[in-house]
Amino acid sequence: MMGKIERIKTIKNVSLKRLLEYENPEVVARFCKDLGVSKKFASTVFKDMLRYLYLDAKFQRAMQAKVSGRTRKRLPKVVLVTKQMLIIDEMWHSFVLYTKDYTAFSHKYFGIYIHHVPAPALKQTPTFIAELDRDEMYTYLKFIQDELGEDVVERWFVEYPRFNKTKILQMQLKAVKPLRRSNNRGDV
Repeated sequence: MMGKIERIKTIKNVSLKRLLEYENPEVVARFCKDLGVSKKFASTVFKDMLRYLYLDAKFQRAMQAKVSGRTRKRLPKVVLVTKQMLIIDEMWHSFVLYTKDYTAFSHKYFGIYIHHVPAPALKQTPTFIAELDRDEMYTYLKFIQDELGEDVVERWFVEYPRFNKTKILQMQLKAVKPLRRSNNRGDV
C-alpha cells in the first residue's frame, strides 16, 4: 500500500529540523522486531518517513496556496510513496499502529491528522514513479533533492529499492520463524 497525505484542512508549516527531532523508540523497536533489522537501520528509515511526511506536507501547502508560475513549475504533479520507497511505507504502517502517538504527532507537527490513504484510493494518481514521464520524474527527484538533499535521493532511489514487496515479506517471515520454532504445538 502506498501512502498519501489526505488534503482536507490547511496543513501547519513545520521546519524539517524540528520534525526530525521527533523520536519514537517503541515504533523503531517494533519495526526492528517485525522485519528483523538493526536499530540503526530502523532509525534511519523512521527519519526518512518523517522526511517523506514533511515533503508531502510542503507540497500540499503549496497546492492549497494555489502557487503558479515558476514556483508551480518547480513542483512535481504529485508526491507519493513510490515502489522504490516501500520500506518507508512499512515504517509508516508501524507508526500508524501506535494510534495515540501517531495522532498526537500529526496534530502537534501538522495541525491535522495525517491519514494514510492506500494506493487504490488514490484514483487519479500514478501508482509508481516509473509511470511518470521523464520530465515529471526529473521534477519529482529534483524536488526531493532541493528539499531533503542529494543523500536522501540516493538512499530512497538507490539503496531502498532492494526492499521490494517480496523482500519485505521475506524479512517479516524470517523475523517470526523463531516464534514458530518455540511453539511446542506447531501453531504460529
